[in-house]
Amino acid sequence: MAVRIRELNRLRKYPGILTAGLLILLCGVFVVSLLVGDANVPLPDILKLFGGGADNAVASTIVMEFRLPRALVAVLVGAALASAGSSLQGLTGNPLADPYLLGVASGASLGAAVAVATPGLSGMIPVCATTGAMLSLMIVFAITGRDPRAHPGRFLLGGVIVGSFLAAAGQLLLAMTGTSQDRIVAWILGDLGSATLEQARWAAPVIGVGIAVLWWFGPQVDAIAFGPALARTVGVKLEVLPIILLTVVGVLTAIAVSISGIIGFVGFVTPHIARALVGCVQRRVLVTAALGGGLLLLIADVLSRTLRPGMPIPIGVITALLGAPALAIVLRKAL
Repeated sequence: MAVRIRELNRLRKYPGILTAGLLILLCGVFVVSLLVGDANVPLPDILKLFGGGADNAVASTIVMEFRLPRALVAVLVGAALASAGSSLQGLTGNPLADPYLLGVASGASLGAAVAVATPGLSGMIPVCATTGAMLSLMIVFAITGRDPRAHPGRFLLGGVIVGSFLAAAGQLLLAMTGTSQDRIVAWILGDLGSATLEQARWAAPVIGVGIAVLWWFGPQVDAIAFGPALARTVGVKLEVLPIILLTVVGVLTAIAVSISGIIGFVGFVTPHIARALVGCVQRRVLVTAALGGGLLLLIADVLSRTLRPGMPIPIGVITALLGAPALAIVLRKAL
């Protein structure tokens, strides 16, 4: 065990190597996600497809209309949720914080449900989801106060209360509007089956800008970990920073929920893995968590399509099976 710890500490001195390794692994799993499924597509056909010389119409349809959109959306959603989770944990100083436990995802889900239930808003699901996420944050702030680090336990408990209520409201709304039970279950458990290239095109720049903003404020998140006095000394505006970061977190979570439904534990698990790999510097944690979140959700998507061919397992089930034990371990250590 001591040897492993020394090796891990040695690797922490070279975060670039770990980042490059994660990126290579992500690319490898991405290629695998295009190859496997109900119908295996040979690698030469995929290479011809992206090289512009594809002559297999079936392979082209399978890859371009189904597998490629799912893979791209899985990476984007995983990166968004993991980045949001790492920033929430750094901001609140609470290792249990993530977009779902703080009610942000439930608010986004309610907003998306309103858009689905209202004919005139069917094309504005991301906007409505973002509005719902902001609404949930406003309610949590109203209950717990504006400084999440002052009372992290109360902030987390307030998020759980608000999230539970908004999640129930969203599910009730979908049920009352005649939405099929299959669709409601798919939404609750997370589903990438309806992912499209168009979703990836508009979500990628929004998620990229959001992660860039969180990265920019990384040093300020590091500063507030040493207490408000030191943070103010180095120029951190403690009244403004939580509002900015939580707004960005709300947008990232809303985008993820609007295109994939509720996928839990990605925003909780990956930041802890990232800290184990690269230490606690927020910028390093953010980048590593973003790559790890995309990798985790991509692996979960591959498993959801291959464990039971012809009948995909909801991706949220797989992430919950991976994340729930990790949550229990962190909670045990925190007690």
